[in-house]
Amino acid sequence: MPRSLSVVVLVTLALSTAPVGGAQSLDSPLLWSFMNRFITPDGAVVDTQNNGMSHSEGQGYGMLIAVAADDRRRFEQIHQWTTTHLAVREDGLLAWSWNRQEGRIGDMNAATDGDMLVAWALLQAAERWNAPSYRRAAERHLDAIEPLVVRHGGRWLIKPGPSGFMPDGDALHVNLSYWVFPALQAFAKAHDGPWQAVLEDGLELARGVLEQRAVIPDWIRIGPEGTIHPSSIVGQPGRSGFDAIRVPLYLHWARLGRDVAERHWQGMQRPDGGKAVVLVRETAEPVVHMAGDHAGYAAIGALVSEPVPRWPAATLAHDYYPAALQVLSRLATTSEADA
Repeated sequence: MPRSLSVVVLVTLALSTAPVGGAQSLDSPLLWSFMNRFITPDGAVVDTQNNGMSHSEGQGYGMLIAVAADDRRRFEQIHQWTTTHLAVREDGLLAWSWNRQEGRIGDMNAATDGDMLVAWALLQAAERWNAPSYRRAAERHLDAIEPLVVRHGGRWLIKPGPSGFMPDGDALHVNLSYWVFPALQAFAKAHDGPWQAVLEDGLELARGVLEQRAVIPDWIRIGPEGTIHPSSIVGQPGRSGFDAIRVPLYLHWARLGRDVAERHWQGMQRPDGGKAVVLVRETAEPVVHMAGDHAGYAAIGALVSEPVPRWPAATLAHDYYPAALQVLSRLATTSEADA
């Protein structure tokens, strides 16, 4: 589900000069700073940029970070909060959001990437702590997610949620940042299903988009015959920003599609050569600069641009989303995925 785009300010990508190797990332104080700042004692991950809501994406990120920190107590708190508050749908998927101010579900629709992140974190937890119960929970999530992996327009695609996303009846609107590529790799190894096929078709789709455009849009319309067009289902048609910035993160994490990651990242830069991430319209001309503090967005640029990342900041970004990207970028350098 798209996040709020109400705040738009300049994002500079000034990089520090001290490289940090991937082996150091698990010991990074950024992990603990994230958990202490954004995770409540009962296990809710708080999105400070969206009225303090909690949502399935954030719960999944929090669980991944807790596993990486080898903090089983925190992981269990996050998992239990997620199960208690979001596992309320009959189809086994998680409700997307919890309105903390009102103490109730904010959106009953599911967001497929949130469920994927939770399932992936459970698989990691099962392996790290030799906990079969986590693996069984992951398998239940994957069984629920699988109906959202659909064959459409000659490709295996990820439907962003069970409701909506086909407003004109025959075209499917997808979001390539919902292809959590390292999670799909883990699913292909752990559970029967079309996970490898959807991974390969997602990478092919990204390349197909970049044959037409300078940058991958947040939302893409796939016609029944497989045609690719920018989607206006959310926001401006062809806008690329908060969602699409995760595509190079996930590709790097999976050790896939470096050509795609580099080209997309370059498409998000200012045409005058200044190192700033921008939201772009269909024409690929800058409209507004990325919102919030820059460290999390710059971290993805460090992943894409340098063999040994030069991380942009030693301190955690102020708000939830850039902070999550900042920490996840560190975790991506420790991936054991095949090149």
